[in-house]
Amino acid sequence: MTIKALKVEVRRSEVTNIPTVVAVWELPILEAMHQAVKVIEEVVLDREAPSAQDEFSRLTTRYGRTTNEDGSRGISFVGAVYGQFGVGLQRLGDAIKSATIATPATDESAADLLAEQLVQ
Repeated sequence: MTIKALKVEVRRSEVTNIPTVVAVWELPILEAMHQAVKVIEEVVLDREAPSAQDEFSRLTTRYGRTTNEDGSRGISFVGAVYGQFGVGLQRLGDAIKSATIATPATDESAADLLAEQLVQ
């Protein structure tokens, strides 16, 4: 299986632009966090799609939390973008599912079935 990804340039300040590659579902989080995010190109990564729960945890660790007006820590950026608890997991899961590209089967039985369909 493969997933859709984006090569982006994240503008952190007037003098700092950081190029990186992220999964498609990470783009809204980056846009919520930074002044500007420029998509350079679409790419495909050859990796398994993560579960929504594992990815929610990973993104929370990677991007951290918002800061409240009083300086205390708020909700996670992933929670702010996708929602919290079950709703957030469902929305993130939907985003992951829509960015997943199923690769065709490569075993002999699938190849034989395809050859049979082409002959008919």
